[in-house]
Amino acid sequence: AMLSIGDDSSEEDEEIIPISTYSTGLSSITNTNKPAVILFQDEIDNEEEDEDEPLDIPTIPPVAPIIEQQLPSAITSQEFIDAKQAILLNNYDINAWKVYLHEINNNLSGNTTVIEGYKYFFTYFPRAYKQWIEYTVYCIQNNLTGELDHIFTKVIPNSRDIDLWIVYTTYIKHKYNSMNTVFNTMKSIEEYTHDKKYIESIYDNAIETIGLSHDSYILYRNYIDYIREQPDNGIYADSGKKLMLLRKIYQKSICVPIENLDILWKEYELLEKQTSEQLAEKVLPEYQEKYLHAKAIYNDRRKLTNQIDKFRLAVPPVRQYEDIHQLDQWSKWIKYELTNPDNLN
Repeated sequence: AMLSIGDDSSEEDEEIIPISTYSTGLSSITNTNKPAVILFQDEIDNEEEDEDEPLDIPTIPPVAPIIEQQLPSAITSQEFIDAKQAILLNNYDINAWKVYLHEINNNLSGNTTVIEGYKYFFTYFPRAYKQWIEYTVYCIQNNLTGELDHIFTKVIPNSRDIDLWIVYTTYIKHKYNSMNTVFNTMKSIEEYTHDKKYIESIYDNAIETIGLSHDSYILYRNYIDYIREQPDNGIYADSGKKLMLLRKIYQKSICVPIENLDILWKEYELLEKQTSEQLAEKVLPEYQEKYLHAKAIYNDRRKLTNQIDKFRLAVPPVRQYEDIHQLDQWSKWIKYELTNPDNLN
């Protein structure tokens, strides 16, 4: 979701793959200390959990409602017909698009399926990551492997939206983090080891791609929790491997301006002291300085981005107050980033 004020370029010649955007994301993901996870179809009926107890199963981000796999419907609502007509008259009628997708998700779109509806939407808004999340979760719910392959290989690698990456990494972890195969037979040691390494590689790639985002705390949190919960046998039989992985993730995360840095720092400090007091005395001062620098930058950056609507759809500007206000906020943020506060090289 990007603001297109002052940009007269057309998206018609671009490949319909979202690239380089920045998302504060869902409040339930980025403003919580709990891991972000996805609820799969076979687990939907088990939602009556005690709110005080941590969930052991994935849950869906609020922007990604559960949409059952849809076949062409005999029902076509008048709202859908009106929205479709309005879109034909004005491809950037945001209110019409909202109604259009709402009716599709509620199976009130006649012969237009969810897949067709979202693909039509993405021809005009290829970087609308809120809708990409909805569509990805729909494909996961309904095991649409062909569509998922396209999303995972073409869309997500070019995405800079943290919430879409969270959906992706959580899906991969859920799918491969099991002792059983898809045929419900026990995995061999080789298969189990391969899958664990694959999950690690997905997290590493996510951090390499989106790990500098100021909303990426939940990504680091999920990766750390995943490593910590692994049994000290099999691939992690060598206790040094687990420690090395945790140290690598902590040292990376506390240097990035993200939320909850105090929590990550305390955990990392404890890890080093429990491992070796002597080594901790040498390592911690260096990383404490980096952690405090990152914390200061996060606070400055958050003040600049709080008023930016990162889910705003890119439409031709009409010079209304909101357009001008958003342009002003983006300009301030860009000006700040050009000073290179992270000291990147």
